[in-house]
Amino acid sequence: MMDLGPKQVARAPMWPIAGLTAIHLVCLACVWAGLLGVPARRAVLRDPGMLLLLGIGAGGVGGVVLLGHPSASQYYFLEGARPYLSIASVAGMAVLGRERGFGAAKWWVALGAGLAVAARALLGPDMPVHGLFPLVLPYLVLVVVAVVAVLALRRGSVAFVPQRERRGSVAVAAVALLTGYALPVTLTQGVGPSSHGAAAPPVRMVPEGALEAGRWLRDHSSPDDVVATNAHCRPVGWKVCDSRHFWVSAYSERRVLVEGWAYAQSTMSRSEPFGTSYLALPFADQARLAANDAVFRQPSAENVARLVREYGVKWAFTENGAALDSFATLRFRSGQCSVYELGAG
Repeated sequence: MMDLGPKQVARAPMWPIAGLTAIHLVCLACVWAGLLGVPARRAVLRDPGMLLLLGIGAGGVGGVVLLGHPSASQYYFLEGARPYLSIASVAGMAVLGRERGFGAAKWWVALGAGLAVAARALLGPDMPVHGLFPLVLPYLVLVVVAVVAVLALRRGSVAFVPQRERRGSVAVAAVALLTGYALPVTLTQGVGPSSHGAAAPPVRMVPEGALEAGRWLRDHSSPDDVVATNAHCRPVGWKVCDSRHFWVSAYSERRVLVEGWAYAQSTMSRSEPFGTSYLALPFADQARLAANDAVFRQPSAENVARLVREYGVKWAFTENGAALDSFATLRFRSGQCSVYELGAG
């Protein structure tokens, strides 16, 4: 694949970035080709519901193209717009079907799918790409062929299309061709994975008893209470702590002294754009983290008292069997999770 990491992209001149943006938009056009049918009937384009769908879709695509994030989270804008663009695309295809008919479209879908498969077979699925042109080449070939095919259809000079269907709309041909281009990817992402052997068993991210313990704490504590926990890192086996850990605060609906810090402003503000990943950064307040972890790693009456006195902590939520029985009052235990009340004795 392309040897362009985030740093290389940040230092690249404008024209490669514009080229990559164009490729991205062409791929989106393949997925939602039916949108080309929306302008075919002005009444559909003026419909408030359709305008809403198109507006949401434009916002999603614009968010991906114009914004950035250390972990590519701008793509969530597009994910949120997908259902609405799909509805608009289906509506556009329905309009074309009623107005122009899809009798000849099957030939163009087959041609588009065949061209995409041929390009993949000739260039290889894992072709090493150095620079922009080799990456653009497959898309360029497909676009040129699509333009030629649409012009041929308009002139009525394609032999394998019946004479009575050669007068079909250019929009019908474009929609059918782009639909064909999208088919190989759809099959790879949808049908392909389900036809392979059994995948590796998933890693359990949330331990047994987490929901029950979190809900018990929610029901037996005040919204102003502060909770300490030894759960900071997701169990993914990385060399650094993957601090996207939030289920303690989510299940308990309580403030946590230190849990996951990946998306905190104190973390993002220290992450270098296109440089150091925010996942590689430690917690911003190391004194607070040390005081928090000391209760679980070296439990003592002094360490517990410090959390209560200096940070206002009232509860401790432990994961993976960490025990504070000698220095706090056990209130609830479920699976691998325990809830202690500090200073209750």
